[in-house]
Amino acid sequence: MFVTGVGSNISVRVPSLGNLTVSRTVTADPRMFHYVIAIMKTNGVPCVQNPWVIATANNTIRTVLAPAGVIPVCVEVVYFDAPEIVATNLVNWVATTTDGANGSFATSAIFEEVLKLNSTTPCVVYVPEIRRWENGAIGQVRGLAHPQWDGVLVSASANPTYSGTLFTPAHELVHWFGWPGHVPTMPWNLMYGTTSSDNSVTATKRLTQSQINMIRTSSKLK
Repeated sequence: MFVTGVGSNISVRVPSLGNLTVSRTVTADPRMFHYVIAIMKTNGVPCVQNPWVIATANNTIRTVLAPAGVIPVCVEVVYFDAPEIVATNLVNWVATTTDGANGSFATSAIFEEVLKLNSTTPCVVYVPEIRRWENGAIGQVRGLAHPQWDGVLVSASANPTYSGTLFTPAHELVHWFGWPGHVPTMPWNLMYGTTSSDNSVTATKRLTQSQINMIRTSSKLK
């Protein structure tokens, strides 16, 4: 038997039967994506204590990335003490602030602590609070991501169990993959910039084809 051809049509030659053309559907192989969930402790108390929060985060990450052919696997949940700069100097002020250098240093210190426990990246890191100086005022944000970081930050206080923002970890991971901004319309889209009724845990958050293509070709997937 001889097999020739590539793609969806493959020609198979069996000496006694001649040439047979077999049509088959070829799909992309799923790509495994390992990550760690890390939870900050302040004075020994984890900022996330309800396991439902973690289970829901894992489920939404898995559901949202499925259309891109990605199989996310949470390899471990770890707990770490707040780095000194966060616990004493910034008081959970772990994002950009009026002092941008301190904010960046605090973020780096957090990922350094997590990577001491598990070297897997990215890390989905829950911190008590994320504050940001923006437009002349201090406000809270639900999450932060940057492609150069070792993971993403998620605010525990801004993503409580009763909130409709448990898609935040998946949203921030898509930023980490390389999606640069937010979608101003389409509230059903994962990358929509503000909370809406479509952000409820039971809603179906979807990605556009261009977002799916970006994830598929992201250098973050190895």
